[in-house]
Amino acid sequence: MSPPVRQGQRRGTKRRRSATVAGYLFLAPWFIGLFGLVLGPMVASAYLSFTEYDLFTTARWVGLDNYVTILGSDTKFQQSVGVTMTYVLVSVPLRLAFALGLAIVLNRALRGMSFYRSVLYLPSLLGGSVGVAILWRQLFGRDGAVNSFLAIFGIDGPNWIADPDYSLMTIIVLAVWQFEGVSLAV
Repeated sequence: MSPPVRQGQRRGTKRRRSATVAGYLFLAPWFIGLFGLVLGPMVASAYLSFTEYDLFTTARWVGLDNYVTILGSDTKFQQSVGVTMTYVLVSVPLRLAFALGLAIVLNRALRGMSFYRSVLYLPSLLGGSVGVAILWRQLFGRDGAVNSFLAIFGIDGPNWIADPDYSLMTIIVLAVWQFEGVSLAV
């Protein structure tokens, strides 16, 4: 025979249960996002990667054929992996070095340094990605500021953004300039 339940224990159990329900209700949007926006699309993409699918016909199971094609004979895939690896291996160390150098400069005990730190961080709060894209186009476009500067010395500069020979390095410079979401457009 179990011992009798006292009145105080029931209230504590009810409170605990309502707190648990409230916790799950607060977590519900996160779980909906996790399953609906992350795990669901991941599972669907994994399934579709084993099929031949073009949005107009039903998916036809092909097994590992897609992976064999990509890894074996698809030169565009191999080229894109090479470009991605170049971007990562060059931009990540440069971004880290630039961020470390800037942190060392901003860590000095100089008069007005808190103002400079605030001004440096302000663009990340404003979300100026469209502005940065327009600025970058004005700097590195065919008739941009960089080519205008080079023209002073008689150098005909390339289209830094559209030319495949120069676009990767231009994007790496942009990534370094925009380290950690903070654009230095001040």
